[in-house]
Amino acid sequence: MDRANAGDVDGLVALYEPDAVLALDGTVLIGHAEIREAYERLVAAAPTFEPGAESAPLISGDLALTSTRLVDGGVTVEIAHRQPDGSWLWAIDQPNVLSCPKRGGALLSGVRGVSPYRRGLTSGVGPGCARGRVSR
Repeated sequence: MDRANAGDVDGLVALYEPDAVLALDGTVLIGHAEIREAYERLVAAAPTFEPGAESAPLISGDLALTSTRLVDGGVTVEIAHRQPDGSWLWAIDQPNVLSCPKRGGALLSGVRGVSPYRRGLTSGVGPGCARGRVSR
């Protein structure tokens, strides 16, 4: 939250594994380069993020499932992977599980090289979507 509000793109990208998957604004992004480009565009709009209510993480070995209910009612869900040094990095991040992926999300439209259905990964978990389905 602090990194996003400060416009710290490098700090945001550092939260992710190099080949992490981020579903943002209905677009699936893979890897640091695509995630960086999306966050550059996001922080350029200078939004203000408010902390939500974090659920206790579910941990199994080197994986953790985290979730937060946002002040606007949205829900985030992330899968973190424990690193050899004991720190955690996000492997998968879905900042809004209550929306369906769509082609060319408003926030990311025009981001060079970003395909809404990159590598055929799509998911839907919101109203009107196929719940929890991930296809390749």
